[in-house]
Amino acid sequence: MCTTKTLTKISEVPRPDLYRITHELQELGLAEKKIDEAVKFKAIPIQDGITILLDRKIKETDEVRQEAKKMLKKFKEKEAKEPTQEESTEFVLIPKKEGLIRRVRRAVENAQISIYFICPQQAFPKALFIVAEVYQKAMRRGVKIRWIVEKPKDIKSWPEIVQTLMKNPSFKLRIVVKPPEARLGIFDNKEVFIATHPTTMATESSALWTNNPTLLRLVNEYFEKMWITALENLH
Repeated sequence: MCTTKTLTKISEVPRPDLYRITHELQELGLAEKKIDEAVKFKAIPIQDGITILLDRKIKETDEVRQEAKKMLKKFKEKEAKEPTQEESTEFVLIPKKEGLIRRVRRAVENAQISIYFICPQQAFPKALFIVAEVYQKAMRRGVKIRWIVEKPKDIKSWPEIVQTLMKNPSFKLRIVVKPPEARLGIFDNKEVFIATHPTTMATESSALWTNNPTLLRLVNEYFEKMWITALENLH
């Protein structure tokens, strides 16, 4: 237990500032003030002090969380009242590898009706394998998948998960004699990916992503023409 004079000497804090600090410590419950001939201060036990500080921090965090919930609720209510604006047309160049994988995964997760793909045979197994579980979930919720690829040399060399996906009734595969001149994906006929280097492996090329209606119509017509002329089996 120390007097203000002793605390000032030990801490080298000016007395006016020390009065303010000791008052704040009392408000927090971290110090006790003894009324005597000289006012003395005593720190509470360390475990009690830690408990008080933790409880205070938890309370502050909970208050922030509640305020955040109120703000989010107001935002959603305001958004619901405002008329929906038509999404603007975008053209985005998606980087290869991780960037492309993330964007394709998100597109497959968001798909509700259909997914169409065209790619070279060498890219086909990896394109399916890297996000196989996402394709499985899509088909379970009723998404139809159609894929065009050139005839492989050995189907048995494809990973087992790929062969399992191909057995699903919602997955349709057709083959072409020559390697496709384009590598692309169409999702719900609302967005499309077009590889900038169609002959490379699945994730080794950047891709143009767009929701442009005109380009979507052209790409979809291209896919449908290839689908009609492609073979329905791998034999």
